[in-house]
Amino acid sequence: MNIKFHSMMAIWMMVWTLGGKGGRGTRERAHCTFAALEQTAKDGRWGVVSPGKITLRQLRNYVQKRLESGIGVRTLESDLSAIRKAMRAAGRGIDAANFTREQLGLPPATRKGKGIAIPDEALDEAINKAPPRIRACIRVIEVLGLRMNELVESRDSLPDWERALSVGGATVELVAGAKGGKARPIFILPARRADAYLAVLELLSLTNGGKEHPIVARSGRAAYNKFGRMLRRYGIVLKHSCHSLRRRFALLQYRGYLLLGFAPRVALARLAMDLGHGEKRGRWVLNNYLINSLTSEELAAFPRRGRPRKDQNLAKKE
Repeated sequence: MNIKFHSMMAIWMMVWTLGGKGGRGTRERAHCTFAALEQTAKDGRWGVVSPGKITLRQLRNYVQKRLESGIGVRTLESDLSAIRKAMRAAGRGIDAANFTREQLGLPPATRKGKGIAIPDEALDEAINKAPPRIRACIRVIEVLGLRMNELVESRDSLPDWERALSVGGATVELVAGAKGGKARPIFILPARRADAYLAVLELLSLTNGGKEHPIVARSGRAAYNKFGRMLRRYGIVLKHSCHSLRRRFALLQYRGYLLLGFAPRVALARLAMDLGHGEKRGRWVLNNYLINSLTSEELAAFPRRGRPRKDQNLAKKE
């Protein structure tokens, strides 16, 4: 590769994609990371540094500059994940593993999230204020646990969901807009199937039978941004952001699994799959979706230390 005709950011992106392209959001995040890395290189007069040549000292300098600019530790961890992926793709897997957070000067950070499930009163207030189509969108997100982008891209899925739920189906299949392009089934609790069906049916009727996108805009990104602005207008913002709707789904889904007789750790594994994170990320889902909304009695099922035993992670077998 002749680096004279490529920017440093372009080189990193090209090498990074050799390790797998990832979803749109992941690519955008990597693009931002490498743009910041390129700016740091320019400020430090490093020249054009490729993934195969970057040094520990240069990465430590990058981390320090980002921390000084106010970037959070968890964001920096994501940056370093993208950088390590590019280094592995360039044949430097050993260095990528050996450049530890201590060597890079990255301070410790908690993995516990701060968000909460949106309470009933805040949800009711938003639904009462919102116009019909936005109200239907909010309800669909809350009963299916969708990400904003998954809702924005759900036009082609709405008829399939309506058919599945109209005959009492236990799951709906999410395909369009799924993160990383990975389709997933979402289990609908028996107690919530009627609500899910009515929410999907309402949005389907408001989008002309699925012929229109839930949020009409010139592009998917424009629809995403427009939907975010409208949610904020009707009170879905800050601690009651759109993700708090997803946390509400997670809370009700987890408790529903317990009522169906699943053990807490198995319920977490199943919930992780419903949310699109994979069955092995139950503890992560607990820390990021549930921990601030569960009661102390419910949290007692998960000791602070120790991980679920392998024989308890039976979600696939169930």
